[in-house]
Amino acid sequence: MNRAIAFAPMKSALRQVFALAFLIAVSGLSLSAQVLPVVSWTLSPITNSTDSVSGGITYLNKFETVNTFTTADGSTYFAQSSAVQADHVYVRRNAVTASNSFGVMSVQSTTSTVVQGTYYSTAEQMLLSGNILNTTADTFTNDTTGVTGRSSNVERIDFVWTAGYTVLTGDVVSVFNVDPSTSQDDFRIAIFTGWDSINNKPTSYVTTGLLINTTTSLSAGTGDGTDAGTGADYGSLLTTNYPTGTGTASTSSTSSTWSILNYTNGDSITGTGTVVFSSANQGIGGAAIKLSDLGVSTGQTIYGYSIMAPDVTPLVASDLVDWNNSTFYPTNTNQTEGTADFSTFGGRFIRPIPEPSTYGAIFMGTGLVAYGLRRRRLSRSPADDRE
Repeated sequence: MNRAIAFAPMKSALRQVFALAFLIAVSGLSLSAQVLPVVSWTLSPITNSTDSVSGGITYLNKFETVNTFTTADGSTYFAQSSAVQADHVYVRRNAVTASNSFGVMSVQSTTSTVVQGTYYSTAEQMLLSGNILNTTADTFTNDTTGVTGRSSNVERIDFVWTAGYTVLTGDVVSVFNVDPSTSQDDFRIAIFTGWDSINNKPTSYVTTGLLINTTTSLSAGTGDGTDAGTGADYGSLLTTNYPTGTGTASTSSTSSTWSILNYTNGDSITGTGTVVFSSANQGIGGAAIKLSDLGVSTGQTIYGYSIMAPDVTPLVASDLVDWNNSTFYPTNTNQTEGTADFSTFGGRFIRPIPEPSTYGAIFMGTGLVAYGLRRRRLSRSPADDRE
């Protein structure tokens, strides 16, 4: 018997499997939205470590992180098991403004000097912690003239995968921000494709990045990721288990009271924490951005991403490289433009959870292969076995 004929059913089955896989891949790329508002999430149980004191602030050291989140298009993402976390975070500061501070928001407890969140000694530790009970505060504000707030010389934050990261179909990066229910903060995000491992800085960006913006109403989110005023890119405030008192007791709510702490020793957040003010009725909103909409393709190697104030206005991708170039990174960023309060659940590239239809296609493909092999075995004659 001709072996080519015997293998024909299996080849046909494999072709069908590949065709199904192609259709699945194409369907995964067909979504056109650049920014996906996060509409719900699941959280880990609150853990409670031993209290600690630093800079006159008592930290109750509660910890809570994100397990999964779902976006407005119905996609659900594993925020833990499928996430690939950054190796390092670098807080980039300009050399012009005098302030060398770093702001921290933490869920308030009984007084303004007792907070539920966790103490971290460096900005990098906090930004990679995954603890949603801590966030940055007024991250890129350089100038608070005439307003109440805090000022820093931070121009950009870089999340880095030092060995590179190979992009997979459907990968997203998520950003969560703390603010009132009426609005969330704008920022720009960009992927870098070159990395100087000697000086620890990006050398090239794939595009000028995407401006994530909001309107005054979070319920009207369109996820366009374009110019300010055209649509809200975050979802509504997310229901969170906010800790209360001692132990792991909590209350489920979309908002809480947050204390803003100021540290004046650069990226070190040890020993100098002072309460700037407390802000009530603020909660967490989220957005997810597909890496494909940030200018990278499946299979491409990247080294991380940068977030910066929305007043960063690059003309070409290379304008983003030098954060000390005040032409593109203004050193007078005001409180309107610079008050993003980024949740410390960041620095992760995250895969979507496959839909049931995807599993069905995989199982169907496996069945077709098995069917082809069975047809081949049944079609073989004893004479074929003696060859």
